[in-house]
Amino acid sequence: MPAVLQFALTVAVGVVSGVLSGMFGIGGAVVSTPAIRVLGASTFQAIGSTLPLILPSSISGSIRYNREHLIWGRIVLWTAAFGVPASVAGSRLSRAVPGVSFEHLPWTPDEAEACVVRLLALGPYQFNWSIGETFQLASSVWLSGRDVLAALRTPEAQRRAGDVYARVVT
Repeated sequence: MPAVLQFALTVAVGVVSGVLSGMFGIGGAVVSTPAIRVLGASTFQAIGSTLPLILPSSISGSIRYNREHLIWGRIVLWTAAFGVPASVAGSRLSRAVPGVSFEHLPWTPDEAEACVVRLLALGPYQFNWSIGETFQLASSVWLSGRDVLAALRTPEAQRRAGDVYARVVT
């Protein structure tokens, strides 16, 4: 895609997201993430690129809802008082589990990639996979995240759904 066209489309996505955010309090995940994917970013680049939009989107949406008297201040205070510390505690508790599996669907490769990347962010994992519900590993060796994603793109893996298995490297 030519750089000028990509720039113009990126500006258009920003404007549409901003207008939707101001009007309805939405825009980041609903509009921006898929649009950024269409512009050529990977799943994680698209997600990461929209994260800075969350705070301004939340503020503008809150202003809009408050103007319409749709925010109950007491509920906000109680929710924030417990929700903020709980979310910080939850993020600190995120850690690698010894083993996990998830479903691989050939028509949703981005979701498999998202799972692999998230697991690697939590700890050092190796991966394997199976076709269908055979519970038989397709690879004779455990694979890196990049290698299992490449394996899931092969014609054999694209024929039907299966499972991806992950284990912590010790």
